[in-house]
Amino acid sequence: MVGQEHITRTLRNQVIEQRVGHAYLFNGGRGTGKTSAAKILARAVNCLNPKDGEPCNECEICKAILSGSLTDVVEMDAASNNSVEDIRAIRDEVNFLPTRAKYRVYIIDEVHMLSTGAFNALLKTLEEPPEYSTIILIGSNENMYGPYDIALNAMGEEVKKLNIYPEKNYIKLKKVVGEKFGVDGDWVSLGHGAGNVLDEVAKTLLEDGDEVLVPQQSYRLYREISKIMGAKVIEVPLNDNYTMELKDFKEKLTDKTKIVWICNPNNPTGSVIDKDTFDDFVEALPEKCWLVIDEAYADFANPDDLPDVMKYIKAGKQVINIRTFSKYYGLAGGRIGYLVANPEFVNWYDTVSEPFNANRIGLAGAVALMSEEGQAECKKYGDKMIADREMLNEELTKLGCECFPSQANFVFFSTPYDAGEIAEMLLRVGVIVRPCGGWGYNKHLRVSIGTTEQNKIFLEEFKKVLETLSK
Repeated sequence: MVGQEHITRTLRNQVIEQRVGHAYLFNGGRGTGKTSAAKILARAVNCLNPKDGEPCNECEICKAILSGSLTDVVEMDAASNNSVEDIRAIRDEVNFLPTRAKYRVYIIDEVHMLSTGAFNALLKTLEEPPEYSTIILIGSNENMYGPYDIALNAMGEEVKKLNIYPEKNYIKLKKVVGEKFGVDGDWVSLGHGAGNVLDEVAKTLLEDGDEVLVPQQSYRLYREISKIMGAKVIEVPLNDNYTMELKDFKEKLTDKTKIVWICNPNNPTGSVIDKDTFDDFVEALPEKCWLVIDEAYADFANPDDLPDVMKYIKAGKQVINIRTFSKYYGLAGGRIGYLVANPEFVNWYDTVSEPFNANRIGLAGAVALMSEEGQAECKKYGDKMIADREMLNEELTKLGCECFPSQANFVFFSTPYDAGEIAEMLLRVGVIVRPCGGWGYNKHLRVSIGTTEQNKIFLEEFKKVLETLSK
């Protein structure tokens, strides 16, 4: 959309990060692209093979939306359909799961033409979107056991202090995180989730003309934030074992390389890099290049299989370690991420980022989880998720799937069938998984570890899907 770059960038990022809101209002004069934007967004959130937040316009879902034949995407002209009954029909329909698409989408054009009664009815739907109690959310790598009681109790106390900046816990969390890694608190900085930390690191280091290396099949945010800062993104494919080969990255290093982004364990495959080649790779980094290791899933991995990132940071290497309280600690909604790096970089980062860039309630929960009691609680359920991960691998293998060793809180596997079709069929029965076609793995699925009961339900429904497809 020409002239609406800030809007399109925001919407693309929401699609990429799977943070789609339940309602959007497009406002502007005639011809500014309101309806076009809505239609593109409807395709983007439902596309089977999206690229950088854009719909492919080639998959069966995109084609069905473009032709107007997909019943899950409804366009309504409020100029001629403006009664209470028209809106009530929508209210009744939104309580049902979509039949083919990921999302049921309603595009209401000329919404200002609704009658007062119809508008009030619409507001009720917007304020109270349907809650599907039967939905199994195992598509976003969330910890279904969290938040833990010790965190909830600590966060509840902080609600009374929302009028005050969270300086005390901000400083305390930096201190206890530093102790975990054997450094002082001035080696640590925080952010509004790991995504925000990654974004601020990009702002701190990147300029127009810089180059970055990213795994081709990994967290998409790395390339997006790099592009926004004007850097050239060079993608390095994973090998045939769905693993990052550091020698392949080494071959792409130039004097212009400013950041090497590495997710370890990797998302979506759960694989880890070969730590035996890590020393050689760090030593090969150009003078002005920084290695950013995103260890969001590290607590689910065997520590013996991970490189000792802190060893390099303490040795003065240009290495940054990024972690989060979202996954292992069950605090995704608290939005607390952090980095560990040498104090000089931390000072640069703090200059770029906003003061107290983490909320009081999330900080309190994170501090509580770093206590001895909190660590024990996290380990109890972390061990449970790891055990269920291995159980899922075993059961999926019995069903004829090819599973790949994961050291994260999800399993990555292939089937003989189209992953998008499988995901769609599971969605109809309330099980949300992640098809990996967007990474080029059209027959692969990523399934987050839910509770033991949720995992059993997934296996039951997945088995039914395979039986249907095999007929």
